[in-house]
Amino acid sequence: MVEAVVSTQSTGKAKGDWKELTDEDRIRLYRAYFPVTFAEMKYPPSYGFQVMGKVLLIISLAFPLLWLVKRFVLNPAPYQMHPDYMRMIDDRMDALHNYPVYGPQMKYYDEGNLKPREEGGY
Repeated sequence: MVEAVVSTQSTGKAKGDWKELTDEDRIRLYRAYFPVTFAEMKYPPSYGFQVMGKVLLIISLAFPLLWLVKRFVLNPAPYQMHPDYMRMIDDRMDALHNYPVYGPQMKYYDEGNLKPREEGGY
């Protein structure tokens, strides 16, 4: 398997005297026979930053896509969802004393309990 990695010319050099080789040839031959150094075995490369970078890239590309969908594809929100309209409805409910939970039916409740029928409940 190692011979498949090392070229035929390099194998001839490897069989000869290593003192005659240049530093580049020595490094190339050493890497062919030993692809992982001791330092790389002790501290293997971490791919966490690459994964985090790709996740952040996908998220950053999703925001413009969502903006385009909201801008050109989706319908606008109904007028009832506008804050001014909601404030106007709250003011109207306050003026009429018609609150969303209590309102005119409040006369039928006495501190959370129903009044008896004979006291004007129903």
